[in-house]
Amino acid sequence: MAGKFNFILTQGTTFEQYINLKDADQVPLDLQDYKPRMQIRSGFGGDLFANVSCSITETSGSSVKGTILLELAAEDTANLNFTKGLYDLEIVSGSVKPYVQKVLKGTVKLNKEITT
Repeated sequence: MAGKFNFILTQGTTFEQYINLKDADQVPLDLQDYKPRMQIRSGFGGDLFANVSCSITETSGSSVKGTILLELAAEDTANLNFTKGLYDLEIVSGSVKPYVQKVLKGTVKLNKEITT
């Protein structure tokens, strides 16, 4: 079952968020064979607002690659024009018959930029 977290983006600024995935014993999951993906949409199956750049990095204090880095450049957030959207974050392994697991979902609120 996917966790739930709500994000707030600020239009015109760099968005960077680290997501640590751990098992029930709080041990970082090894994600080196997975590719994360995340989209922000107007609703379920709705208009695409953004494809979020996702990568796997080492978890702090560990040699395990169990952290997902989510990023949107300032230029990308400057071009966003919505109030509230939905997202989900999935991890995918394999290419012939991919295994997909949703790990996080929630809402994204956009705080509009005043200074441009």
